[in-house]
Amino acid sequence: MSIQLHNVTAGYDGFKLSPISLELERGSLCALIGPNGCGKSTLLKTIARVLQPLSGEITVGGLNSKTCGSKALARTLSFQPQHPVVPPAITVEQLVGYGRAPHQSLFGIASKADKEAVQAAMAQVGLSAFADRRLSALSGGQRQRAFIAMSLAQEAPYILLDEPTAFLDVKYQFETLDLLQHLHDLGRTCIVVLHDIAQAARYADDLVIMREGQVYAQGAPKDVVSEEMLHNVYGVNAQIYADPESGTPALSPRVKRAEAQKPLSLAAE
Repeated sequence: MSIQLHNVTAGYDGFKLSPISLELERGSLCALIGPNGCGKSTLLKTIARVLQPLSGEITVGGLNSKTCGSKALARTLSFQPQHPVVPPAITVEQLVGYGRAPHQSLFGIASKADKEAVQAAMAQVGLSAFADRRLSALSGGQRQRAFIAMSLAQEAPYILLDEPTAFLDVKYQFETLDLLQHLHDLGRTCIVVLHDIAQAARYADDLVIMREGQVYAQGAPKDVVSEEMLHNVYGVNAQIYADPESGTPALSPRVKRAEAQKPLSLAAE
């Protein structure tokens, strides 16, 4: 079942989403894109119930987000914020183990199934050998994989990530996006906030483009990434072309050439 939003508004002092009605299909890899301050993270946090909607209704896999219990929602949806806060001395295995909380009793005692899920999640992201390594000793890309492993251990069918490639160099950006593509291929639904339009178009099969708190367009990258969209949403004059590797939309800004200037004379007056 999909994630559905019906006339949802949300926000805080100085910013508010316009009423949004949206459907995000289960099994998709959806990227939310748009300029800074357009409401991408606000929308993602509202879906995850980090922010309470001011009006409207959200259903996640058939659950009413407003009325369902916290554990029921956490068994359905995993949310990774842009700047997660964890104790500095925590190990990878301990972090991934936090993902089992929705499946545990009040006392939080790890069962055999919990331990197996943690081991399987670390293996899936290639961090089994780092189980006892402190998170503070990992590279940025390894830390991001550890947080994704925590979501996998949570066994929620929907994974929401707010700018998971922020502050990563290009190698780890692609490693993270390749991992999300792999999870998508295995049937997980991934909804991710991204800034790079070409990366979003290459990895996502569904784009939600936002502008000023509204959904400007939704659809397959080839259908919604256009020169008109770039002008209307980003204020950019750019050419769209097919990426030579993937065939997905990429862009190149059109640069205005300054008028030729007379060369400065170095001769003494």
